[in-house]
Amino acid sequence: MVDYQTLSIVFTGLSISIAAFYYINTLRNAQKAKRYENIKWFLERRSTTEDMLNFAWVQNQEWEDYKDHLRKYGMKENPEAWARLWSYLIMFDDIGLMVRRGLMDIEDFYDISQRSIPSVWKKYQPIIEEHRKRGEPTSMIDFEYLINEMHSVSKRRGDNLLADLG
Repeated sequence: MVDYQTLSIVFTGLSISIAAFYYINTLRNAQKAKRYENIKWFLERRSTTEDMLNFAWVQNQEWEDYKDHLRKYGMKENPEAWARLWSYLIMFDDIGLMVRRGLMDIEDFYDISQRSIPSVWKKYQPIIEEHRKRGEPTSMIDFEYLINEMHSVSKRRGDNLLADLG
């Protein structure tokens, strides 16, 4: 004899399980698609002449100390240079936030930026740290997070590209 109540409970439980599996799978696929879009955005941006010129400009700046940096590239002293520099740095802060939130895959980002982005960080880390000391304690925290995550990938892979980060 068929117990319809038991059959109904089993069917309901099975339906809920299938729906939950479908929902989780849909969320995973959406997250993968979003991570792909974000990497694609970065790849498209970094291959532009403008971005290459910005990278070269950012890497070719020179200064003696923080005061000299402000004199040459400060917001009040040289707004154009300040905007060009900080808009470039903020891009990596934003990418760090995306990595932190799982919207960009650190392994993918590391594969395409393992040399260039750490060189920017190494050059501007003293400026960022002094900027933090002078009233902006959270300045570029996600850029630093990104670098630390890249360092973790480097150590895990054993390629030691970022060994001097700690």
